[in-house]
Amino acid sequence: MQNIDVVIKFLSYLGLEFDESTVYLSLLNKGPMTVLELSRATKISRTNVYRIIERLKDQGFVEENVESTRKLVHPVGMHKLELLVKEQESKS
Repeated sequence: MQNIDVVIKFLSYLGLEFDESTVYLSLLNKGPMTVLELSRATKISRTNVYRIIERLKDQGFVEENVESTRKLVHPVGMHKLELLVKEQESKS
């Protein structure tokens, strides 16, 4: 559990709130999911998950793609996360 706390603290440093970190970590652990699947996995209401996904997209942490007939949310690749870290460091 302590490792999760460290990761959430790190994501907080990058500007994510607790629920945003929870959704992002869920995507990293389980892979692309629909909003409904994310809602069930994180126990955050679907309405809130939609809002969180929009904020995460604006911040560059996730992307949405349509595969078959499903809209899936994907976490960004590690290279993009590294860019976000460098961007945050330059602000400090």
